[in-house]
Amino acid sequence: PLDYHRLLLDDPLRMAAYERALRRLVRPGDVVLDLGCGTGVLGMLALRQGAARVHGVESAAVAGLARQLVAANGLAARMTIHQEDMVELAPVELVDLVVADFLGRFVVDDGMLPAVRAAGAWMKPGARFCPGTVELLLAPAGDFTHYGLQVFTEPFYGLDLRAAVPYALNYCYHAELPPTALLGPAATYARLQPPATADEFDQTVSFTLERDGLLQ
Repeated sequence: PLDYHRLLLDDPLRMAAYERALRRLVRPGDVVLDLGCGTGVLGMLALRQGAARVHGVESAAVAGLARQLVAANGLAARMTIHQEDMVELAPVELVDLVVADFLGRFVVDDGMLPAVRAAGAWMKPGARFCPGTVELLLAPAGDFTHYGLQVFTEPFYGLDLRAAVPYALNYCYHAELPPTALLGPAATYARLQPPATADEFDQTVSFTLERDGLLQ
């Protein structure tokens, strides 16, 4: 859906970080792979920084829009959009740099880790990957309203829905919490250095709680 890509483009911290990274990483004449290119924006930014050619690989229908946007910006001669599954697509050309926004909210939720691994076959010796390191952090949080549970824990038209709580507790929710929700400092859960990744993570993390509160 287009709105998913709008959310990515409309995240100023995320986009500014990628733009800064491309300014630092792209060298004149580089061949770049824009992995899971979506609208093709990262590949076009790489061209603006002096890349010679960009291959954008995108399996979803938004690849058609990416072609239109590339053409509208006068970059069709230097950026090719391949509407293909990255895992199945043989390397078209070895590249100097791979750029990919595969982070999702916690890396695994975007389902792109197999594609990240497949990008390794496109990389020249010494090629760079952006992002070069991904660190996943976990932190104990509490004392906030948990909307995913609230509907099941409060009276509901005279009915008791609390039997649903164990299921609701085993679902991943997106929430933006204030710093005051932290009960202690974060700890590293996993560290990835693409294109090397893992599909599953099984770690034990210890926390030191620095204040009282209801851990959620």
